Amino acid sequence: MSIDSIKRSIDREKDHIATMKSYIERYRKEITRYREQKKREIERYNDRLKRASSTSQKQSVRYSKRNAIDNIKRNIDRKKHDIDGKRDSIKRHREKIADYREDMKRERARKRR
Repeated sequence: MSIDSIKRSIDREKDHIATMKSYIERYRKEITRYREQKKREIERYNDRLKRASSTSQKQSVRYSKRNAIDNIKRNIDRKKHDIDGKRDSIKRHREKIADYREDMKRERARKRR
C-alpha cells in the first residue's frame, strides 16, 4: 500500500470512530429520556395507587407499575449494551489505525533504502 492510501484508510477509520461516538451520544440521550419516563411513570402509578379503592385494584396497579418499570429498565439496559458495543467498535477502529500507522512506518523505512 502506498502512504497516501494508508492515510486515506486512517481517515476512514477516524470517520467511523466519529460516527460511533455520535451513536453513543444519541444512546445516552435516549437513556436520559427513559429515566425521565420512568420517573413520570412512577409518579403516575403512585397517584393511581392512592386513588384505588379496593385491594384488588391496588394489586392491579402495583402489577402494572412493576411491568411498566421493568420494561423501561430493559430499554435502558439495551441502550447500555448498545453503548458497550459501540465502544468495542471504537477500540477495534483504533487498533486498525495503530496497524495502519505501523504499515506507514514500514513503508517509509522501505522507501528510504
